[in-house]
Amino acid sequence: MKAHESTESRAGAVFAVIFVVLAVGIIALGYLYYRGAEVYAPLRERLWMALCVVGALLVGWGAVLWSLWRQHCVRFYREQYEAAEALRASEVQYRRLFESAKDGILILDAETGDVIDANPFLADLLGFPLDQLLGKKVWELGFLKDVAANQAKFQELQWQGYVRYEDLPLEAANGQRVHVEFVSNVYEAGRRQVIQCNIRDITARKRAEHAMEKRSDDLMRFTHAVSQDLKSPVLTIKTFLDYLEQDTRNQDAVGMRKDLGYIHTAADTMLRRLDELLELSRTGRKANLWVDASLQAIVQEALDLEGERIAARGVAVQVTEEPVQLCGDRSRLVEVFQSLLDNAAKFMGDQATPRVEIGVETKDTEKVFFVRDNGIGIDPRQQPRLFGLFEKLNPAIDGTGLGLALTKRIVEVHGGRIWLDSAGLGKGTTFRFTLNGAVKAA
Repeated sequence: MKAHESTESRAGAVFAVIFVVLAVGIIALGYLYYRGAEVYAPLRERLWMALCVVGALLVGWGAVLWSLWRQHCVRFYREQYEAAEALRASEVQYRRLFESAKDGILILDAETGDVIDANPFLADLLGFPLDQLLGKKVWELGFLKDVAANQAKFQELQWQGYVRYEDLPLEAANGQRVHVEFVSNVYEAGRRQVIQCNIRDITARKRAEHAMEKRSDDLMRFTHAVSQDLKSPVLTIKTFLDYLEQDTRNQDAVGMRKDLGYIHTAADTMLRRLDELLELSRTGRKANLWVDASLQAIVQEALDLEGERIAARGVAVQVTEEPVQLCGDRSRLVEVFQSLLDNAAKFMGDQATPRVEIGVETKDTEKVFFVRDNGIGIDPRQQPRLFGLFEKLNPAIDGTGLGLALTKRIVEVHGGRIWLDSAGLGKGTTFRFTLNGAVKAA
């Protein structure tokens, strides 16, 4: 295009020069002829010569004007072409940005509320095909029902010209909730006003914030539980130190021995609880080498460790023979079964024939392990507390209340979850748990 324009411009200039030269030549020849024939030429010939001169001047000036007009036209069309090319390049660049944006973009007609355009990211984010969005009224879009549920809301958006939602839950085509940051602006595009809605997916951020809040709440509960539980032995030590001071002044040897006994017991309790807290904090952070072991081998090791308590209570233990191979932190897995066996033996009550069953079930291709007893059961109102820190449903039973919390942590480290079933007091308890990260395929 530019080469063609340059050629036309040069040709116009050449033609202009030729016409000017011809005009000057004709004028010069006419002038010479006129001067040479001035005395002899009749009036008619002089008039003809004058007309020739005037005609030559007009032709010359016409050629010059035509050349100038031609250059102006070439420059005008060149500018028009360059503007059109720049506009086309801008539109291509905008379209690429529009279609490759990692935020959802929705373009609406500001007067009618019709959807003019939507980018692929928005369609993928919400699971709606583009043809189901284009041409619809904004209040007809189900996922935007909280933004523009009716025309009144849309008119409010038109009037304000700007709307921002920090956290707007939208409903995708599959029914899932998607949290987005929603910003809309009204601006002119050509001869009409449009509304551009930018929709940013913040679902992952909201999940992270929720997880952070949960960890913060867990830390607060942990701190409160630790402070409350450790306060008791400290107060016991302080109280009996005062008693010891009085008994020392009174030279009461029996009282001093009793005071020292309470102090030692409280100190031992505190040390035991601190040790269990340290053990809980290490679970999942400091692990032994994962090894293969059968379910029966792990259960047998737990039975050996709990043998004295089980024998003292006369508990009959039945273990499944179903072959299940595990791969995990063996000592920790033994702790899981040991803790549940210990819990079952402690809460047998006055059961005449105490019994514990250890087995495994398959539900939807998932192995679910269970430890079932026929003990005193658990009140359904108390069950949500059971895996908390220092939660003791019966203060008369020995223990610090950290055993099941530690069990839950070990199960989670092995990719599982733990829960319990109990119909109520006197109806036994069944602990169920999975170990998805430790069960080897058959």
